[in-house]
Amino acid sequence: MKSSSLFAIADIGMHTNRFQIIFINTLLFLSYMATAGILITLVSSRSSHPVVLNQYSLTLAMAIISIFVFLFTSGLILGWKRRTYRQFLAALVMRFGILPELMTIIICLTSAFILIAGAALTPLLSKPFFALSLSVLLASIILIIPVLMSGERRKSFAGRMGGFFIGLIISLIMVELFLHIALPNSIYHPSLDLRPNLKFEILNNIPGVANTSYHSTNSIGLRGEEPPEEWDEYFTIITVGGSTTHCFYLDDRQTWPHHLQENLRARKNRIWVGNGGLIGHTTRGHIIFMREVIPRLNPDMVIVLCGINDLGLSLKPNVSREGVPWEQASIGDRILASSRLLQVLDRWKRIQFEDALVITENLPRPYIHTVLESPEVQLPPDLKTILPSLPEYESNIRTIIHQAREADTRILFLTQPLLFEDNEYWHGIQGESYWFGTSGMVCSASSMWQMLNMFNTKLKQVCREEGVSCFDLATALGHENAFFVDEMHFSEAGTMEISNLVSEFLIEEDIVQNK
Repeated sequence: MKSSSLFAIADIGMHTNRFQIIFINTLLFLSYMATAGILITLVSSRSSHPVVLNQYSLTLAMAIISIFVFLFTSGLILGWKRRTYRQFLAALVMRFGILPELMTIIICLTSAFILIAGAALTPLLSKPFFALSLSVLLASIILIIPVLMSGERRKSFAGRMGGFFIGLIISLIMVELFLHIALPNSIYHPSLDLRPNLKFEILNNIPGVANTSYHSTNSIGLRGEEPPEEWDEYFTIITVGGSTTHCFYLDDRQTWPHHLQENLRARKNRIWVGNGGLIGHTTRGHIIFMREVIPRLNPDMVIVLCGINDLGLSLKPNVSREGVPWEQASIGDRILASSRLLQVLDRWKRIQFEDALVITENLPRPYIHTVLESPEVQLPPDLKTILPSLPEYESNIRTIIHQAREADTRILFLTQPLLFEDNEYWHGIQGESYWFGTSGMVCSASSMWQMLNMFNTKLKQVCREEGVSCFDLATALGHENAFFVDEMHFSEAGTMEISNLVSEFLIEEDIVQNK
């Protein structure tokens, strides 16, 4: 009798507000379709250790059966007994005290956890259809709970949930403030993709590079070993540059900054080298790195390898105007950089959930020597006239030098090597780069080198005028095919040779000091 009266009360509530009924029916339909979407994804999935129908694990098979039974029975209810089902749900909401509040809190926290963990929690979350279906299901449950309530019960629910979320927000703010005080200065910046604890497994198929390489970052987002705890007792070096410094596709132990560290350690005590190269970055990005990272880490020395991406700004004027995509900050980058709590959660997620991501695409490919099929454009006697980014390059180099002096950090610049050179053979080879293309003019590989050499020459000139060290790596390394995997990126033999050349220069110039 008591149960019947509850149904009656709920039914009266439903009929007093037709909009409520329509809204509830819509949410029930959406949750039903979302559950069906989840089932479709599960049915189309394949387990790594199938035991049922040679496709599903026992756990996955039981989940599919359970969801199917639920969908079948709920489909019958929604089709023929929807009013009774609404009454039943409303009765539950009114009868079981704080159950709706607990359900709402649990679903909200579960949703937050899923957002944080993402595809690292389960590969299914990487499938858009599954993720969308799960989101719709959880949102429908949260929205339907308060609509089922009577006016007084809804006020009580709103008060309890409001108190919970206000308390949660205050707690998160307090945690954020505590982390800002307790943790050292963060080197996160929205334009610097320095993500800590990354792990990649890279499958290469190009000559000069191992078939399988492991790429990782340390706790501060640089490639290389963890920073030494006795920081002031080490001679610390950070390398700055683009992809030719980052060496993304090479194993952690095959990058030239790592080889440089090992070479110096063989002669000097307590050396640490952190690789701060970032793909696609020009001297514009290097300025941000010098401003945001170097003062926080305070290394003894910075080594900058630059030039090739600044040449790209001249070859693609639209990029020069709009900025290099890799140096642009997304909304997500800005939010992450502004919150120490989100940085901690992001790092926790990577450590706890993310195994090595296997990468097989967007890697360097062997350079194909393509013969020029049409006459090369006549280059002007003064190449500066077709290199509009060269004056900015000079200004940026001077800015970087000034930043290093302000940070009381010694700086060494390296000129940028290239496979091409200025000789008869390369005069007849197409000079376009698949990494940044050209401005549409037909030019030879020899001309491409001449243009890059203008940036290298300008770098050496500025360093002489400013009285800072510059090692002409481009001349010292030369243009041997074995040192490159394409026109600009280095092979394992190339990074080894670069580290030998740079370490010899540092030792001969007595730049690296024992501590």
